[in-house]
Amino acid sequence: MSLTPDQIKYLIDGYISEALQESESARAKATPLTPQELLEYKAAASCDLKDAWSNLTHFNHDDAKPILEELIAQNGLTLDTDDEAHLSREILKARIDFLRYELARLDGDYRPPEGLFYSGAKEMVTEATIREIFPKANKGPALKTMLAGYKAEMLKARRWSVRTVDEYERAYDMMLRFFGDPPVDQITPAQCREYKETITAMPPNFLTIKKFADVDLHTVRDMRFPKTMSASSCNKYLTCLSQLFDWGVRQGHLTANPAKGLRLPRAKKPREQRKVFDNDDLKSLFGSPEYRTGSFRHDWQRWLPLLGLFTGCRLEELCRSHLSDYRDVDGLPCLDINDEGDRRLKNENSPRIIPLHPYLFDDLGFCNWLDRLRADDHTGRIFPELKEIRHCFGHYPSRWFGKYKKGCGIADEKKAYHSFRHVFSDRLKQNGVSILMIDELTGRAPQGETASRYTERYSPRHLLDKGIMKLDFTAVLEAVKPFR
Repeated sequence: MSLTPDQIKYLIDGYISEALQESESARAKATPLTPQELLEYKAAASCDLKDAWSNLTHFNHDDAKPILEELIAQNGLTLDTDDEAHLSREILKARIDFLRYELARLDGDYRPPEGLFYSGAKEMVTEATIREIFPKANKGPALKTMLAGYKAEMLKARRWSVRTVDEYERAYDMMLRFFGDPPVDQITPAQCREYKETITAMPPNFLTIKKFADVDLHTVRDMRFPKTMSASSCNKYLTCLSQLFDWGVRQGHLTANPAKGLRLPRAKKPREQRKVFDNDDLKSLFGSPEYRTGSFRHDWQRWLPLLGLFTGCRLEELCRSHLSDYRDVDGLPCLDINDEGDRRLKNENSPRIIPLHPYLFDDLGFCNWLDRLRADDHTGRIFPELKEIRHCFGHYPSRWFGKYKKGCGIADEKKAYHSFRHVFSDRLKQNGVSILMIDELTGRAPQGETASRYTERYSPRHLLDKGIMKLDFTAVLEAVKPFR
């Protein structure tokens, strides 16, 4: 097809509008920035703007390719070479517009900058208008067909763990029982809202209750149970639905996600769900008879709490780590969090390199323990005695730590192994480490479109000098007997 000016304007304004909304949404959820962090964001955006102008003036369309492919997939387009080149050039202009908006907003100015190529204000259009703009828009496939395609792509890309597959299968069972198997472009926002209302009325563990196996969901909904599914569980079902439709939009099966924004309010704020260990807690945990004498029944009981404290890793990441993941990178001892082999990560931001703190590696003898494993020709997971239970190698360590911390006098249920991750992040932040670096070290999604898509990762040396070395736990670890 040959793109008309109206079609190009619709595509480009839509890209700018969605990019700005995504960035603004990230800012709304972000923690306050320090003056230094704000300067880093501005510097990154300014460099990106300079590169964008260079790409435009030197006819370099490479940076436009990911967005071009996304727009083609979202709108079911078939373009010839000339159209692709034309649209790529307009995308480069849109990229400049977006970055100019971003820089202005970082200064608190939400007015459109002067001299924009595009308005960035996507008009509200009806389905009929969209089909008038793109008369060859495809009719969506059946829900089951799109589900099968989505699942196949996620599994092929290894985006889902075995545990995640189980959770999604339950969500898809609920979804198909409610919607049936209509063409996906016939599913409306009103139906999705009704789906939300229906699952919030379901009893806990609804899909495992045999007497409801063949009962219509609307009938079950009207039974008015005294106890219903938690907000967290409902949100998992809604997230699965929305992610599927987002994928459908990217594939060109849908023009919009009818389930976008459907969520229940959190019962608790994230910070209230897990508390940070304070210094007294840490002294108790690492001042126990086991740490004083080095007498642990299993090696993982010694090292998992210390690794959690010094790396901020998730428990499952450490339990699945292999000896080969503890290696030198640019001359520094590091932990390589990756998804090779039987390793499974939480999300696409999880792969990362974490320099190991010298106090952990040298003073506490972690290097000596690694050397012993290598001398014994150990291969595979670093804690081979851990068994996979319900798709988790961290199942038993989590239960053990719950008992261990209570034995150390820490009874607060909101303090758990995951609290080490909060300690790690909190100490770095309190010592002036940028949010960008903390996000990279902990494997969280960077805040904002500029940081997530257009900035390079820090080097291991920079992560060590400007991040990891800001951690000082010597006062709470003085009782720990080093491994020799």
